Amino acid sequence: MGRFDKKLLSILARRNLITEDKGQTMLTEAERSNVPFTQHLVDKEVCSEIDIITAISREVNYHPINLDRVKPNPMALDRLTMEQCKTYGVLPIAVL
Repeated sequence: MGRFDKKLLSILARRNLITEDKGQTMLTEAERSNVPFTQHLVDKEVCSEIDIITAISREVNYHPINLDRVKPNPMALDRLTMEQCKTYGVLPIAVL
């Protein structure tokens, strides 16, 4: 059980998306199956991908962005090269 999985379980439990007991069971099953914990939760329909993303984003006080609903500003895209975006794991969507 990795630190991220433990922290995620704690976040999901605090947000009432899963009980600690159910989470521990799911985590054990994921480890036995050699499947990422998040994928196991989604596959077993315990949480949706959006539930997980929303819970994490609220925990760290960042707003999630649904990229299916966002059209990046062309000026923002011109500010960074593709290499910079890959290096820093970012997608420029607006110019402030």
